[in-house]
Amino acid sequence: WCDAAYVGHAENGDGVGDGPHSWAYDGWRQYKWHDGHAEWGARWNSGDFLGVMVDMDERTISYTLNGRAEEIGMGVAFSGIKVAGGVYPCASFNRKEKMQFNFGA
Repeated sequence: WCDAAYVGHAENGDGVGDGPHSWAYDGWRQYKWHDGHAEWGARWNSGDFLGVMVDMDERTISYTLNGRAEEIGMGVAFSGIKVAGGVYPCASFNRKEKMQFNFGA
């Protein structure tokens, strides 16, 4: 996720989660990212389904992997989030990766 103040710098290697205006989960390296990174979450594999939820009332961002959360080390990754101008879906990945997005279907 990112907020309205997010500016990515792909040419510098800065992607989602590298700065203070975005939040990310990297299931390959098992890190969560927000202005730095920390070990977190379960490892994903090709074909997995990632659920991403923002709760603006609770100020949290949560993730599920194949519909599973806390039981595999997922769930709330960020709490007490502060946003500028709302939040938006956002992703960064390398040239050899592929993603398919589903915004509510």
